[in-house]
Amino acid sequence: MVEEFSRAIEDYLVTILQISREKSNVRNKDISRSLKIAAPSVSEMLERIKNLGLIEHDRYGQIKLTEKGLRVAKNVEERRKIFMNFLNLLNVPSKIAEKDAHVLEHSLHEITVKNLVEFLNFLRENVEGTVLIEKWFKHLSK
Repeated sequence: MVEEFSRAIEDYLVTILQISREKSNVRNKDISRSLKIAAPSVSEMLERIKNLGLIEHDRYGQIKLTEKGLRVAKNVEERRKIFMNFLNLLNVPSKIAEKDAHVLEHSLHEITVKNLVEFLNFLRENVEGTVLIEKWFKHLSK
């Protein structure tokens, strides 16, 4: 079972992960800029996240995800990719798909996500599913 955290905490963790891929040192101001949130609010949230054991952070120092924080961030990213793939399959425009995937990644139960992944894999791996997908796109293009 996946431990649940608030949408805000998950957004912070994913943001920290994304920034860490671009820069060696993640700082409060980087998160503040990325999330468009005032630095004092970011500091307050980072303290909460630190107390949950999801980050290592010394006041005014760099921010690092713990193993647990990294697991959560990667899980949220994976969920986002799943929903983006699904929404692309439905031919949802990119900007809308990004917003909707962001909502879905935080909202749906892990069993729902697992079953959606299995359903999408089933469609892609079976001739009948591939035919249905092709029919779907033809239907959309009418």
